[in-house]
Amino acid sequence: MQKLNSVLKLNSSQTDIHRRTSQLPDISDGTLDGSPLLPSSNNEDVLMEGNGGSEEDDTKLSSNTKVAFITETTVQIIICILAWYIFSLSISLYNKWMFDKSQLDFPFPILVTAFHQLLLSILSFAAVTLKPSLKPTAATENRQGVTFYLTHVLPCSLAAAGDIGAGNVSFRYITLSTYTMVKSSSIAFVLLFGVIAKLEKFSINLLGIVLLMSVGVMLMADTDKPDEESDNGDQSTFMLGFFLVLLSACMSGVRWVFTQLLLLKNHDSKVALDGSKKVKNPIYTIYQLSPPMAVVLFIVGSGVEGLGKFLSDDIWAEKGVFKSICLLLFPGLLVFFMTIFEFAILQRAQVVTLSIAGIFKELLTIVASTFIFDDRLTFINLIGLSITLLDIVWYNVHRYNEKKHELERQKSLERDVEFELENV
Repeated sequence: MQKLNSVLKLNSSQTDIHRRTSQLPDISDGTLDGSPLLPSSNNEDVLMEGNGGSEEDDTKLSSNTKVAFITETTVQIIICILAWYIFSLSISLYNKWMFDKSQLDFPFPILVTAFHQLLLSILSFAAVTLKPSLKPTAATENRQGVTFYLTHVLPCSLAAAGDIGAGNVSFRYITLSTYTMVKSSSIAFVLLFGVIAKLEKFSINLLGIVLLMSVGVMLMADTDKPDEESDNGDQSTFMLGFFLVLLSACMSGVRWVFTQLLLLKNHDSKVALDGSKKVKNPIYTIYQLSPPMAVVLFIVGSGVEGLGKFLSDDIWAEKGVFKSICLLLFPGLLVFFMTIFEFAILQRAQVVTLSIAGIFKELLTIVASTFIFDDRLTFINLIGLSITLLDIVWYNVHRYNEKKHELERQKSLERDVEFELENV
């Protein structure tokens, strides 16, 4: 009977690890474009669940064991967050510098983004080739046929292309501060499309989060800046950029619904040959999405921006071919390493850690753009920003409590099963 109890408890634990109230990821900010919105990995569930022992064991551990305030894992998390800040902030500043009409003024954001995705395709292919464990098991990969590609990979690629492409085009018309504030509204679109796709259960809390985010976005659209130059203060130009980044945020919501479905399909709950768990990772997702994204963006960019104009632009003569190519591809390298460090954070800490770090990263981006590009915010903008940040905090508290209640329910079910078996 004791052996039977152990087996049933193990099976119950393994099943509950993959049972969640919401299939949507906890969100801080997204990937592939410097906007990390990574879904949670199995590692974070283990961290949330603790060691799985009894309350008596936990009491003994807390009373007899002294835990160091600064552990090796804490140092690793701090290093990963700092690296994530550096790469993510560098991407935002670099793209703004390249596409802004008052900076480098390279008028081909869509084609440049296509080359970013081409580099990501090469880097992710190299990573998957050198480390085969990043790929799903053979059985899972065999199920990913033409139907899977058309229903999961292609829609996700199209949404991601729209997200990143529209966002980079908006840099030509609005400030980096405005871009950062409006792009944070992607949380509302993630929740909205999550409910539509039945990945998220509708609740009053979620409705409140979406409505409050809408108020914040409207306040961030204020353009009462009389001291700015006329071209930057032009209302029509600003509204074009504003709606482009709002479109980017909307496509980000669609993208992350499809990305979550894609990650769930890629994930194989069976253990690998070495006994380790196959954990969802963003590298293989980039490996799947980047090639079609590069093709779509290249086709759209060639039609909208003109491939001939791109090849005959003055930058090739002024900077030289080699330097120009490096300027075009450099952000792709930043995105790849930013994604790696973002995933490293999720492997070592709970998603709420990344979410809080993401809030500070947005503030850091706004402060940096104020000093570097002389961005200016009105009082109404600041109110809108404050509302948006508070809304993000509300979202993460809601998600944390949701997961906490689910884990408590799972443990309660396990105790009930054990009690019934003991009385057989």
